[in-house]
Amino acid sequence: MANWLQVRRLRGSVSNWNQWRVNNPGIRPDLSGADLTYGNFSGANLSYADLTAAQLFHTTFTEANLTRATLASAYNDYRNDGYPKGTNFSRTILSGTDLSNIRLRNANFSRANLREANLSGAKFDNVDFSGADLSRANLSGAILSKFYLGGLANLSGANLTDTNLSNANLTNASLSGSNLAGCILTGAYVGGCNFSASILDQVCCDYIFIENLAGKVRCPPTGKFASGEFASLIQQYGTVDVLFSELYSGKANNKSENTDKPEKKKSNDNGYITLIVEGIIGALATALGNAIAGWVGGIVAFAIAAIIAFLFHA
Repeated sequence: MANWLQVRRLRGSVSNWNQWRVNNPGIRPDLSGADLTYGNFSGANLSYADLTAAQLFHTTFTEANLTRATLASAYNDYRNDGYPKGTNFSRTILSGTDLSNIRLRNANFSRANLREANLSGAKFDNVDFSGADLSRANLSGAILSKFYLGGLANLSGANLTDTNLSNANLTNASLSGSNLAGCILTGAYVGGCNFSASILDQVCCDYIFIENLAGKVRCPPTGKFASGEFASLIQQYGTVDVLFSELYSGKANNKSENTDKPEKKKSNDNGYITLIVEGIIGALATALGNAIAGWVGGIVAFAIAAIIAFLFHA
């Protein structure tokens, strides 16, 4: 259980708290199980603090130092009394921090330092890790629905074994050297993602998305990857963008070029035939017009002569 004197001190003033930490370097703060709802602890020194199972409803830790702190099983995901569920860890230092089995909704970890952090078994719903450093972090078995990792997030060397990244946005993230064995990537956005030297054994991926000038593009365009196909294609082409350009977009362009050529040739042949037919029809029309003109002219001349003769005799 939390030390309530320490909880009151933290809630009272961050500057006084930080000074207390300086004066008592040997004390590890015990905030386990504490209700930190609506607390603003921006810039607080919470390194090595124990926040196990703490309640983090609408709590702010912006630019705080939680190096090697423990937030295992902390949460903000079930309260139904009208409290907002967002928790803000933007630009927070969480290197080596234990966040195992943490449960967060609508949280913000943008540009946070999570190097070598333990997020195994974590459950995130609609969480933003854009620009965060998760290098060598452990996310094994984590559930990351609506997980946003765009904006050059760093997951190089991370452990993502059996992690659920379905529908996650990994645009431009670095996954070089990471372990994605058994990871679920179906429906994820992986445009610009760096998979170099990654372990992709038994990755479950039916399809993925990239975004380009045409907008949201599905890969493959229809159907789904065969078992193990995504991993082999990434190993062959290096990135999803090259894969799409060479394998899918390239095929579409070739098909378009092949179908254009016969149509062009057919169009030229039809042009020649049309010219010949038009020439024949023109000649026939001229001859017929001359014949009709001659016949009509004869009748008119005979009629005029008859009229003159009648008038003369009269």
